[in-house]
Amino acid sequence: MNKILTILFAFLLLFPSFNTNAQTIQQPVTITDSILCYGDLAEINIIINQTIPSTAAKVIIGYYIGPTFLSITSTNNTTLTSINVPGLAAQTYTVRLVDSVSYYATTPNGANPSSIYDSTSINITEPPPITVSGSVINATNVLTFDGNIDISVAGGTSPYTFSWTGPGGPYGTEDLSGLQSGTYNVSITDHNGCIFTDSYTVAANQACSYGELDSIVNPVCFGNNNGEIWINQVFGTGPFDYSLEFYDSTTTSWNLVGSPIFNIQDTFYIFAHPNFQLGAGQYRYTVIDSNGCGGTNSTIIQVIDPTEIERFNYIITQATDSTTCDGEIEFQIVGGAAPLTHSWTGPTPISNNALSPITNLCAGTYIDTVVDLLGCTKTFTYSVPIEDTCSPELEVYNIFCDQDSSGIAIVNRVNYAYKDSFQFKDTLTGNIWNTMASDTFAVNLPAGGYEFHAYTLGGAGACPDTTIPFSIITPEINVLSLKGPEICAGESTEFYFDTINTDSSFIYKLIISNDVLFSGDTSSSSYFPGIYPYTIEVDTGNGFISCFTNQNITITENDLSFDSPPFVTNEICSTSLGSIEVFASSSSGPVEYTLFLNPQFSNLFTGLSTAYYTVMVEDAINCVISQDSILVDLESNIVLDVDSSLETCRLNDGWIEVIAQGGYGFYTYTITDANGPFTSPPINNDTLLIDSLDKGYYNLVIEDSLMCSYNYGNIYIGKTPRTIIDSLVTKNESCCAWDGEIEVVTIPQNSVSIYSLDTFNFGQWAELTSQNSNIFNSLYRGDYLVGIEDTNGCVDSMEVTLEVDTVWSIPLTVEITDVVCNGDSNGTFRLIDTNQCYIYELYRYTPNTIQVPLDTGTYFNTLISGWYGIEAISNSGTCEDRSDSIFINEPLPVSLNHPPVVTDVRCLNNNSCNGEVYLITDSITGYPASGGWAPYSYYLKYQNNNIPFGLISSTDTFQSLCVGLYKIQLLDDKGCEVVYDSIFVSDSSLYIDSFSVQNVGCYNGNDGQIEVFVSGGLGNYSYLWSNSDTTNIADSLFVSNANPSHLSEKYFISVSDSVGCFALDTVVIKHPAKLEFSIIGKKNETCMGVTNDGELYLNITGGNPPYQHMWSSTILSGNAGFGFGDTIFNLPYDSIIIDVTDVNYCNSTTW
Repeated sequence: MNKILTILFAFLLLFPSFNTNAQTIQQPVTITDSILCYGDLAEINIIINQTIPSTAAKVIIGYYIGPTFLSITSTNNTTLTSINVPGLAAQTYTVRLVDSVSYYATTPNGANPSSIYDSTSINITEPPPITVSGSVINATNVLTFDGNIDISVAGGTSPYTFSWTGPGGPYGTEDLSGLQSGTYNVSITDHNGCIFTDSYTVAANQACSYGELDSIVNPVCFGNNNGEIWINQVFGTGPFDYSLEFYDSTTTSWNLVGSPIFNIQDTFYIFAHPNFQLGAGQYRYTVIDSNGCGGTNSTIIQVIDPTEIERFNYIITQATDSTTCDGEIEFQIVGGAAPLTHSWTGPTPISNNALSPITNLCAGTYIDTVVDLLGCTKTFTYSVPIEDTCSPELEVYNIFCDQDSSGIAIVNRVNYAYKDSFQFKDTLTGNIWNTMASDTFAVNLPAGGYEFHAYTLGGAGACPDTTIPFSIITPEINVLSLKGPEICAGESTEFYFDTINTDSSFIYKLIISNDVLFSGDTSSSSYFPGIYPYTIEVDTGNGFISCFTNQNITITENDLSFDSPPFVTNEICSTSLGSIEVFASSSSGPVEYTLFLNPQFSNLFTGLSTAYYTVMVEDAINCVISQDSILVDLESNIVLDVDSSLETCRLNDGWIEVIAQGGYGFYTYTITDANGPFTSPPINNDTLLIDSLDKGYYNLVIEDSLMCSYNYGNIYIGKTPRTIIDSLVTKNESCCAWDGEIEVVTIPQNSVSIYSLDTFNFGQWAELTSQNSNIFNSLYRGDYLVGIEDTNGCVDSMEVTLEVDTVWSIPLTVEITDVVCNGDSNGTFRLIDTNQCYIYELYRYTPNTIQVPLDTGTYFNTLISGWYGIEAISNSGTCEDRSDSIFINEPLPVSLNHPPVVTDVRCLNNNSCNGEVYLITDSITGYPASGGWAPYSYYLKYQNNNIPFGLISSTDTFQSLCVGLYKIQLLDDKGCEVVYDSIFVSDSSLYIDSFSVQNVGCYNGNDGQIEVFVSGGLGNYSYLWSNSDTTNIADSLFVSNANPSHLSEKYFISVSDSVGCFALDTVVIKHPAKLEFSIIGKKNETCMGVTNDGELYLNITGGNPPYQHMWSSTILSGNAGFGFGDTIFNLPYDSIIIDVTDVNYCNSTTW
């Protein structure tokens, strides 16, 4: 059946599909929903020119990164002719129409050109992002409307519309001008409706100001303290503290007027009664807001008294006596606000408003109450006395011009009570200034001290001598600058005309520029630094005449100035306060620095909090300069680590996370978007989470409990595209089982956090697994529901069915090894093309039982010779096949053709080894054995110590074998072994077994003899002795050296056999020492000749004991005898001959 299916499949391959590459993409691909705003997504429409009948295909959309095509979305297999593809970002895309089976069958996908029916490209564009650059000109201060915001918009699609919110808004123009300080939010909408938001802050360069002088109300009447100073346009952070100072010209210091007024909310103030008593003088004021910002207005405020109601040139004419009313009052009243009214009281009634002179007055006191238009009142008292006839009166007219001699002195009321003897005498020089003694006047008097002398007439009733001292005074005619000869930079002054020590009847006039001033007047014009010529005229009663001409008054400008910008050290929130160091100089030093009404000579102000400050610098002539709006800014230690997340398909789920460090206490954030700002309540946490945000721009400002703030600027929250399942690429379950695979292709890629897979079991969907990989593997056949959840929690799903493969032709290539040795069970059966997807079972075929199952696996050993086969069944149970039968063989038994040949050990004595064993080789096979596997080898094992020899080839010979019992073992090429019986290696060597030695009997004899005994060897033996004997017995042997100490002799023998083996040895022949004796003692015969009991004691040496002796008497008795040992008994008294012999009958010397 398998063969039939294979042939049918091959037959079908011969007929190609008529639909191949017949489908095309209709050109061009159209954009049905273009991108209007940067970052949005487009939709395209693809028209497929289908085949007839329709053929399912897949459309794949992607783009190239270098040479690599990156697929981002695709359809399932479809026959649709119109396909819409949404969710495409700006990019040049390639659209492919493909055969999904062959397309995904290669790596990389689409490497097979025939898998792509058609392709085209389309470029989706988007407008550039809206970007805004802007500049801000701050407002001068918080009250002015002179701030500007100029922005420049790029990107998007013009034209643009603008919507501003902020102080004084809304506004609809691109640029804004005439702005007060504050935050302005702009929403910019382009032609396509794309929106960009931003925020700008117009700061105030001057955070506070002491305002401006609005008006001055002088005192109503001269000397009053009801003047007023009005100030307006004060700004800052209320409430405000107001204080006023008065300049004391005597002490040249500024002194507070009244007490400062605190916590005033109004931005205007009137310094007036009752809190402030303002008389004429110079003033300045100070304003400080609640943040300590403010300062002192350096402009000197001049409060001027009105003209004082004064009396000039009054003359009183005395009444003659108490009854005569002929007194007069002559006066001149000036000043005040005309018209003036007079009310008189006194002894003589005077009508109101009576004009000077007033006559016919009786002696007494008169009071004139003068009231001007404003109700100012001044009272003048006049006393009309009764004339004293002895009291001359002197009228003095001082010099009317400076340094001339126009003084006049006139004496009155001499009444002829003195003789005509008068003198006007200069007290310094003694000069008399009247020409005649009768003169009652002196003229042309220079300035100086004088005496008027009137000498008595003598006689009864005469007046005594009278002396009246007087002075002629030079007038002081002063043209003064109200602010002194040196005025402050940028200021002007008025001239004040003042005369002192002048006659009240004289009228002085100052002519300077366009001003004409009389004594006591102030110029109506203001004068800046410069040289101004002037003329003084005087009217002494006959019209004005010139007094001074070509005079000049010089006004110079003070050079008080700042040498450089102030050096500011900012306050660092919760760490350190700021400081301001000011650098100024003036030629009219010393310079004094003032901040917060606290003057000091140091130019450094420390301990300053964040605010705008005004530092006033004043020199010795009260010139004041100030540096306004010196900002001690607040530097923050706040450090922000900002993270953000895009808005997702869940909507309004964007967030901004802020980790704030370096601040103090709680944090408050202000987030500003297109809907305006939102400020959070204080948060007691370093981590701030701002959530529920949608797509847009957000401006973030963080502030801590100390009001330290950090403006992070704009943060853009984008929106993520929705992730969908584009397609599922499946791989069927194979024969292996549980290896089906589903690959999830999503748009966009790399945005899925969880992939889930449910399988339909028991009639319901049950969750099987979830993972973060887009490939599910190890799957079983069946229906699945594939789900995704992206990183934003957005989900999508798609169903798919996995099939299972069925295969009936399985590679079953096997490899066997035969049984190694006859009768063994070591044959092997190994499957070469193994696959873990299958279970393999081995069968053995026998005549009795057709097949015997042995085991499962892929490798089998311990097999005996026989027929075998293997069956494969897949894990899935859908794939099965069986191999052909294979026979495992075994060799014939191994055996020797001939017994082993042994060569005994020979020619080597004393355990030497030269025995041999070898095998007889067959002349035909070339081997000494048969069966098994040629070639063969063998080894010997020495049974005495179980030591093996070999292994050697069967054609080789074992040599150098020692005598012994050996076991021979034969092995074939596979190691099959045959053990034969033991073989014995005999010893056939020639050996000298022993000697029979007959030593020399007597000292220096020659009767020695040696017989040798030999064994082994081959054939007859040959002998050779060192004395040249050639038989086995060497005789007549002797010890060659007669030296008594030389007692032995060595003899050598060499024995050889018929094959030349020989044996050598040495043997020693000995002879005894020379036999000798001596008499070492004796015992005499008891009775000479009678008892025969004499004895001799011998010391016998040499020879071979036992010894015997023989004796005989030589002279007297003729007795003789013998005995053994070393004592001779039974001797008579006689001469004795003694002969001693040893066991060998060797004789000693006769004694």
